Amino acid sequence: MPRPSAKKLCEEEKKDLYLRTNYGLTLSQYREMECRQRGRCKICLRLPRKGGVPLHVDHDHKTGRVRGLICFRCNHRLLGRGLEEAWLHQAACNYLLDEFDGRKI
Repeated sequence: MPRPSAKKLCEEEKKDLYLRTNYGLTLSQYREMECRQRGRCKICLRLPRKGGVPLHVDHDHKTGRVRGLICFRCNHRLLGRGLEEAWLHQAACNYLLDEFDGRKI
């Protein structure tokens, strides 16, 4: 009968291989980033749902640089669809902070 930790070790090995292959990151490095971020998304600071999707590795698709761990929502809604240009997000921020009111034209 296999030890109870044998399955967990196998899953950890799979995750380590996935991280190394896709991001050049070890499972140990992932966990250190997760610890430094206190388990929260680096953008919205939310904790992932219990039993839900773990934090995603966010990386620059051009350089491969790993920027941090982010939640599903930020990964797919903010940075997904090729919207990685910082100036675009800055412009959106400026737009949302602008006090313009079209009703007052």
